[in-house]
Amino acid sequence: MIIVNVWRKFLVLEEVKISTKDPYQFRYIPNVKKDRFEFWVKAKADAHISLSNAPILLDPKVVIIIGGWDNTGTEINIWSDDVHYHQSVPDLLNENEYRGFWIKWNYNGNIAIGKKGDRFPFIAYNNTKPFFPINFIGVTCQKGYDGFWIINEDLDYKFDE
Repeated sequence: MIIVNVWRKFLVLEEVKISTKDPYQFRYIPNVKKDRFEFWVKAKADAHISLSNAPILLDPKVVIIIGGWDNTGTEINIWSDDVHYHQSVPDLLNENEYRGFWIKWNYNGNIAIGKKGDRFPFIAYNNTKPFFPINFIGVTCQKGYDGFWIINEDLDYKFDE
């Protein structure tokens, strides 16, 4: 991973590989694309993604859980609005192989999550309030699970406006 850091300015020059292990702590990277995030993850369960305006765990924030509840569900949590939107989607993660996902949002409050290669999301939520600027993306796994992440950008899903 190459990240040029002039403290207030980041430039990602190639794909980013991140390993997350205990303790439960997000590893943040700058959000380059501003409206989407694409990644691969290898984990038994509980892959967590944080969309935030700063590289710390504070409001406002959106936290997405993929493969939660022993790899049986996905949830979108919008902390500032106390939203917890859960959907049963089993077996999304695998501890022996990387699985690809994408997250797409717009500032009207729409968010969608899908599998790499699928054009349509397996979970989507339309918030009643606009989103804050998403400047950083954090990744981790729930305590007790290790995660291995490859992050890249390439996505064609569009919201119906």
